[in-house]
Amino acid sequence: MARPDQNQVIRQLPIVVGALGGSLLFFNRVMTPVVSSAQSRADALGVIVSAVLILTGLLWQRIQPKKPESVQLIGEEGFELAEDLSNDVRTELAWASHLLLTNTATRSVLVYYDNCVLLRRGILGADDSLTPGTIVQRVLERQKPVYLVNLALYPGKVEFSYLPENTQGVICQPLGDKGVLILGANAPRSYTQQDEAWIAGIADKIGESLSRQPEKATICTSLYSSGELSSAAGLSSAAGLSVASSSSMRTATVETLKLYWGPSISIGVPILTGTPSTGELSVMVA
Repeated sequence: MARPDQNQVIRQLPIVVGALGGSLLFFNRVMTPVVSSAQSRADALGVIVSAVLILTGLLWQRIQPKKPESVQLIGEEGFELAEDLSNDVRTELAWASHLLLTNTATRSVLVYYDNCVLLRRGILGADDSLTPGTIVQRVLERQKPVYLVNLALYPGKVEFSYLPENTQGVICQPLGDKGVLILGANAPRSYTQQDEAWIAGIADKIGESLSRQPEKATICTSLYSSGELSSAAGLSSAAGLSVASSSSMRTATVETLKLYWGPSISIGVPILTGTPSTGELSVMVA
């Protein structure tokens, strides 16, 4: 539900009084059959006062503009943070998201980096996954932020299904060249230029910290299933990785192979032949 602006009456008061005074002066002048010089001077003074009041009200509207009406976002409040990040990065993401939620109109925060959702906090949307749409892709490619001041007016709002459905405004701020910080607000036109500069600074710090994070997958992805490997080179061809086998077996049928990729990672992989046995594969990124 929108909250009314309590200062709206005060801002409108000078305009109303000035217009009412000017109207009464005009009515009095029309209804007076004979106008004396004293009344003429009084009418001129009254017109000047009415004009000053109206001008004052208009200046108030510019200096103290009406605040955008905020709404209660639809969704449950939550805090989801990737578990395989370093403690320093987890702490920094928690700290940055807390600042954004408590010091701006932001009510929903999402950090997307290297094809993975690392953080969701605040009012969460129904969709917990993120597939970059046209707007997010443009931010990643051009490395420039996008501020949608009133999301309801943009056809591209359909791509933000991971935010509350009644989100009023969205900022997409790049995190280096691999990620984006997405903020959902509960009111349109709610971010000032100072807010945007502050958000850009926080995003730069997050991006720099994430770029120093050791490369490892935040999501375990099945790269190969029920395939026959004639040799270690077969896995290299199928998964795009360099593989060296520490087992003497040259052929094997892999039921499921899940890899965590990084600069150099050794993992144990179950290998199934005629009878179940195990072997070790050393996996390195090509």
